[in-house]
Amino acid sequence: MNKRGQMNVGIVLTVAIGLIVALVLYATVTQIVGQAVTTATASNQTVTMSAAGSPYSLNGQAVVGTIIVTNGSNGTLIPSTNYTVASNQVINGVLTATITPKAVAPVAGASGINLSYTYQPDGYIASSGGRAMALLIPIMAALAIIVFALSPTFRSGVMKMLGG
Repeated sequence: MNKRGQMNVGIVLTVAIGLIVALVLYATVTQIVGQAVTTATASNQTVTMSAAGSPYSLNGQAVVGTIIVTNGSNGTLIPSTNYTVASNQVINGVLTATITPKAVAPVAGASGINLSYTYQPDGYIASSGGRAMALLIPIMAALAIIVFALSPTFRSGVMKMLGG
C-alpha cells in the first residue's frame, strides 16, 4: 500500500474542496462589497407628486450631487425653487432620500415628472475610510485563497526539486 500516494490524493481533495468553497464565498463577498461602495443612477424615473409639502421617497438613502427634475409631458426643466431634496431621512423606519414639492403648480399635483439623479443605494458605506476598508476585504480574501492553494506545494518539497 502506497501511503505517500494516499496522502497526496488526500491533500489534492482537501485543496480542491477548499478552493471551491473559497471561490463561492469570494464571489459573494465581492458582490456585496461592490454594492456597498458603488453609487447608482436613476434616469428619467417617472413619478406623480402628491400635494405640496408631502415628501416622496426616492431610491436609496441619499442623493449625490444635483437632481434634475423635468416635466413629464413636455420635458421642460423644473427649477429647484419648486421642490426640496433631503437625504438621510427616516420614513417608516427606512433611511431614504426625499423630494418635497412646494406650493408651485409645475411640481405639486403634476400629472407626472421625470427625475434623474445619482444616489447612494441602501447599505451604501458613506464614509470614504469605511469604503477603503471594505475594498481591502476582497483583496485579503484573494491572498488567503492563493496561500491556501499553494501551501501544499510548498510543504511537499516541489520547490526544492525545481531548484528553489
